[in-house]
Amino acid sequence: MDNIFLGINVSHGASAALMINGKIVKAYQEERFNKIKNFTGYPKRSIQECINFIAKQKKRLILQLFRLITIIHWHINIHLTIC
Repeated sequence: MDNIFLGINVSHGASAALMINGKIVKAYQEERFNKIKNFTGYPKRSIQECINFIAKQKKRLILQLFRLITIIHWHINIHLTIC
């Protein structure tokens, strides 16, 4: 089974990145979708693009990592099956 991690940055330059077995395979900045330079907030579209990639690969997301601000980090363990 592949180790798949979804990193989410909800701070300045909101973004999402997908890492499979230690290699970054997808990364998106929310400003590419909403056209707001240096967007700060929840990167909904970036996350959706990463999840769509996982779904096409028929893989399973193991862990999501959230970065809220420079000092605080949330680590949430989840098992999500994409159908």
